[in-house]
Amino acid sequence: GQVPDEDKNPVEPVMPFLKLCSSARQASLGGSAVGMPDGTITAYANPAGLGALMYTQITYTHFFYYENSDYNYFSFNLPLSKKFVAGLYGIYNSYGQFFYTKELVGRIVDMNESFTPSDYAAGLSLGWFQSRKFQAGIGGKFAMEKILDSKISAFLFDAGVLIHWNEYLTTGIVIQNLGGKMGDGAVKENPPSLLRLGTAYTIDFVDTEDLTFLLDAGLPPTRFKQVIDFIKVNAGTEWRY
Repeated sequence: GQVPDEDKNPVEPVMPFLKLCSSARQASLGGSAVGMPDGTITAYANPAGLGALMYTQITYTHFFYYENSDYNYFSFNLPLSKKFVAGLYGIYNSYGQFFYTKELVGRIVDMNESFTPSDYAAGLSLGWFQSRKFQAGIGGKFAMEKILDSKISAFLFDAGVLIHWNEYLTTGIVIQNLGGKMGDGAVKENPPSLLRLGTAYTIDFVDTEDLTFLLDAGLPPTRFKQVIDFIKVNAGTEWRY
């Protein structure tokens, strides 16, 4: 293998599952959701978006990946008043079944024992509807990844805002997974923090149909000096009727 240059090609931070799409809707939009003006995915993507929800929402998403790996996301959003909405969510990510191996007489053989690496997260978000022009939100989560007897866990925090420029255009800003270094002993890992900026533009055709375009851009907050190298862009569109 090749050891990356930390200044040019840093090692992927721990808990990469926190950067996965949390719903089929977000995945179909290319991962863009920060500027989303509504929807249950906002509890995870940008807690500010919760402020506009007017009724209770429950969602469950199950993704199949390669082999036996899968991703599960559950959310429950509840309006507390005309100004505040709470969102509760949970994540379980499994990497499938792996078998122990052992070298015998120059050969690698499978043992009759297996293990399943997995990730977990549970979070609570609160959205505030300040006005038709401005919303804000905060959130906290407990996340853990585990492989055999090795595990790492942390409490992480999110904060975001959502600005409605008019009835068609919104802009969102969120910083995700803020926290201190994680790990035991001498080895400490940085959390998978990410700063994201997103916008959404909706075109209304008739009362019951509209077309929305979304665009997000994000980068790790510690990489501002290398914005061009590390910026990640997501884009998508959806037709609702």
